[in-house]
Amino acid sequence: MNNESGYFNSTNLQRWRANYYGLITEIDEWIGLFMNKLESLGIDDKTLVIFTSDHGEHLGSHGLRSKNTFYEESSHVPLLLRMPGFIESGTVVDDPVSHLYIHSTILDYMGISGQYESDGRSLRRLVEGMEKEDSFVVTEWNPTDSTKGGNPTSKPAFMIRKDAWKLILPNRAGSNTLDMLYNLEEDPHETNNLVGRNGATADEEVIGKAEHLKALLVEYLDKLNNPFTGELRDRRQWRLLPFWVGDTALEFRKPLPDGTRTERLYMGTTSGALNLTISDIQIEGNGAGYFSVDWTQGEISLNGYRILAVTYLQSDTPAGAISANLVIIYDADETPKIIKLIAPIRGSETSATEPTSSPTIATPETAPPSSTNALDRSPVGEEATSEPVPSPGPDLTSSGNAAQSRSFVTILSSFAVLAGPFLILL
Repeated sequence: MNNESGYFNSTNLQRWRANYYGLITEIDEWIGLFMNKLESLGIDDKTLVIFTSDHGEHLGSHGLRSKNTFYEESSHVPLLLRMPGFIESGTVVDDPVSHLYIHSTILDYMGISGQYESDGRSLRRLVEGMEKEDSFVVTEWNPTDSTKGGNPTSKPAFMIRKDAWKLILPNRAGSNTLDMLYNLEEDPHETNNLVGRNGATADEEVIGKAEHLKALLVEYLDKLNNPFTGELRDRRQWRLLPFWVGDTALEFRKPLPDGTRTERLYMGTTSGALNLTISDIQIEGNGAGYFSVDWTQGEISLNGYRILAVTYLQSDTPAGAISANLVIIYDADETPKIIKLIAPIRGSETSATEPTSSPTIATPETAPPSSTNALDRSPVGEEATSEPVPSPGPDLTSSGNAAQSRSFVTILSSFAVLAGPFLILL
């Protein structure tokens, strides 16, 4: 079972963790042998090597064992790429990505990406710093109940992760399962659910981010013709707002080769009798001249939202950080919303393909146990049962054996993709 009473016994927990890291040692040794073999055959510089795992392991975190939740210990897995001559040594991609992208990535680097269709997109755009769109990842879990005709259960079914924020929702509009929203930067062990039981009192910034992530999730599912899109769209479990914005600050990524970078601000309304009217959008402050928007007024229907594209142009910007305020004026008697615009410091940003270090796979001596207390718990609804499958731990930045220390790798934050009761690695 996922809730394992033995995990509250410190002796048992130490023994199970020792066994787990012993298995990691074996994996580490075999990877070293594999890389040595490639080198001895003279093909190590001609081979795309991808290292990943199908899922993680709670190993006592949140009082759980095995997988089958959207907590980081279960869903956040390693993903390392190596291809000399194509992937710069030491590249680190912070954007969350999905296993769905691996198939497309292989085809892209092999030069045959146009020959096969896939729901995923090549990671090459991220590795080379050419991503133009909002970067987020969706993970789906669709457990079924054989006693109810194989229909989906009420367990959490969808997770969307963007930047430090993670939203977890069930697949039914009226499900009693708690919604979950975590800020992993402030709460890395996911012990403070910002919505769920707190949804009626959460502040506007939290609700705005929940609405933003939900909108992204619905857009994603709608493109895939997912049967639960309507259920997610109709779900309303946190407090309603006459006007919400997805971000109180937009931090712009490194500009593209043309000197521009566009970020998107989501805004909408979930309460009121009439449509929300945006009467004007202005950019103010010393850096105002370096930013532009694609629309300045319009209406937003109840329970709807609009996307404002904000573009930064660095062509003649001076060295140093550029900032401005985006002022949204709506419904004449309301106080305007102010969004901080922050551009990167010119001259100090590094390319996504410039080397920073040569991280390698960790050995058990350098891979610490989970720092989450085994007794820490957060409400996650019902949990499925499954036997744990060993997988590499999360620390991928320490030196491994000799063969691994010669490997040039790219690290990406990747998330498992769950479909039905099994995890599918494409």
